[in-house]
Amino acid sequence: MKRVKTALIVAVISTAAIISIIGIFIFFLPPPPFDGVLGKYALCVRGGLDYGENNFTDNGDGTITDSSTGLMWMKNDSGTTMNWSAALDYAEDIDFATYTNWRLPNAKELQSIADYTHAPDATDPAMRGPALNTTIFNLSEVESWFWTSTTHLEAAAAVYICFGIASAYNTNADDFSMNAHGAGAQRSDPKSGDPADYPIGKGPQGDEIRIYNYARAVRNAAEDATNYVIVDTGQNSFYGEGSQVITPPASDETYYGQDANYTGVQHAYQDNGNGTVTDSNTGLMWQKAPASERYGWTEAMSYAENLTFAGYNDWRLPTIKELYSLINFNGNMLTHTPYIDTDYFDFEYGDTSTGAREIDVQYWSSNKYVGKVMYGSDGAFGVNFADGRIKCYGY
Repeated sequence: MKRVKTALIVAVISTAAIISIIGIFIFFLPPPPFDGVLGKYALCVRGGLDYGENNFTDNGDGTITDSSTGLMWMKNDSGTTMNWSAALDYAEDIDFATYTNWRLPNAKELQSIADYTHAPDATDPAMRGPALNTTIFNLSEVESWFWTSTTHLEAAAAVYICFGIASAYNTNADDFSMNAHGAGAQRSDPKSGDPADYPIGKGPQGDEIRIYNYARAVRNAAEDATNYVIVDTGQNSFYGEGSQVITPPASDETYYGQDANYTGVQHAYQDNGNGTVTDSNTGLMWQKAPASERYGWTEAMSYAENLTFAGYNDWRLPTIKELYSLINFNGNMLTHTPYIDTDYFDFEYGDTSTGAREIDVQYWSSNKYVGKVMYGSDGAFGVNFADGRIKCYGY
């Protein structure tokens, strides 16, 4: 009997130890991402292999010319942060290097100078830094966010690009801040206001509030774009606070210098009648519709590389700059107006009957994030054509 009791005690202790070990293991498992369904869409592209590549020249006078896009940039940023209307005024008032036609860049223009090979949290120290080429541009802070002239309608906010980490709060747990979107993301926040009015600095999207951001001015250089034509955002209405529509402001009025004041190169799509769409401005041919199946990033890359479609076998997953060329900022999630031209591209909102959210219409790019996102996951960038944003998604 003594031996039986001893064996029983050992068994109980062993079982308890196993349960404790399992409990500890489960405790340390990272929770799942909270950005909706894990699978994303793959919309494949072909051609135009140099689209999105910059060709910067330092002019030696405080300006930088990118011959790829035909844009001239200020080498220095604003040096201080400000709200959106102040950023518009700041850029419009610049008289520098003999030029007076400086302005705040739109979302696509500013994203064109983002460097997706760098991030402040890069795992490789050689890649650690802002998502911007700092051998070309001066930056007041490594962790910095920059206003664009573009309004994000459903959020009643203005668009900014994250050259630093795009942090958000984990609303599914205990509201701790983490790198949710990656350096190089495109987000939006209120155009003005007091950040203290938002609980623990949390903006409307759950992101860390960014009401005061930097500005970097741009102007159209004399030469046309070569290999990187930045297509217009499509925004053609004028906005005041929030999503308030206003009459076109005069050059001496508040809100002058916003996106709709400056018309860019328009899309030149052609439906080829075989399930493909060609954009003659970018030199890219696209699938008209994404694959019906959602993929993880690795699977999406493989799908694209092995795709034979419409007589072509050189399809690939687009870079984030190629994919972003399709975005149209006349979109509005609240009115179910997609951020992509549905005259040429097929689009469906997320099917809530399957457990997805309506905004779960994320498309993968080929750009892998050089740091970690969410709970320490590998990630890759994508564009959401339901709510008009760039985000790094864990996979």
